[in-house]
Amino acid sequence: MWGMDYDEELAYAQARDGDDIQDREERYREDPLKVLSRFFEKEGFDMEFAYEETGTGQSHKWICSIELPVDTAAGQSLSASAVCSGSKKEAQVLCAFNACKTLDMHNILFRSNEARRRAKNLVDNDYYDSDEDTYFDRTGQIETNREKRRQRALEAKGKMTTEIETFETLTKKIASTSKELCEVEAQLDYEKDDDDLDKFCRQLGYFNSEKDSIAVKMEKSILRHRLVALKHEKERLEKLAKIARPVDLPALKTSSNQDGKRAVGSLSAATMKKLMKMRQVKDHFRKRKNEMSH
Repeated sequence: MWGMDYDEELAYAQARDGDDIQDREERYREDPLKVLSRFFEKEGFDMEFAYEETGTGQSHKWICSIELPVDTAAGQSLSASAVCSGSKKEAQVLCAFNACKTLDMHNILFRSNEARRRAKNLVDNDYYDSDEDTYFDRTGQIETNREKRRQRALEAKGKMTTEIETFETLTKKIASTSKELCEVEAQLDYEKDDDDLDKFCRQLGYFNSEKDSIAVKMEKSILRHRLVALKHEKERLEKLAKIARPVDLPALKTSSNQDGKRAVGSLSAATMKKLMKMRQVKDHFRKRKNEMSH
């Protein structure tokens, strides 16, 4: 929805579909892995889960997460995760169910028939959505979305798209991917090597329950999964840029550590605010731990 952020958009979807969500869940409750696999196949992506083990004995749990091959209207990627005290397979099934539920909330899990009708309408309307008005668009997002729809429609028909990647467009994509990669690495760097501190915080009652600690581990798992995907994407783009580089230009330089530091310095304000808050809390408890040890 135009003008909504991700949370508002999701709340709107939940309110709109609240009456029949239970009935729709029955369509994928029995075998969510099969349903999700078909969705990934239709979208042209491989279904890859990320796993992490935590705890031992009775507190042993599996954390499973997956990045979904769709974006919200606000441009944010969707993902799903699950925590299970049973087997790794059970965690995978629960994660697949949560993924199906998330996709269904956005009305994109079972969109095959709907999509065919919508695709025809988009072609008739030159790939503009029915509620889009370029007159009021000041960000260029409507044109970007239109071009993406056109490209997907041509690719689905097995036709070559008219868009040709150039060295310049690839370089821009590499820079954007590198920036996001550095942001994810920065988030992980702020959280690593703090296991002892987290235990100390739990002893002081800072964590309300084991669930709080698992939520942190789940977030790390999702970040690591995203980090791997970004590295693969960057490598792919760099290979294409190498091929597309004009003969009279110098070779493309890969990001150095110094480049990474500069990119970290350009983290978004929201990300920096979150990281600084986490650091302040952990510094506070680290100081208390040191005081108690003396």
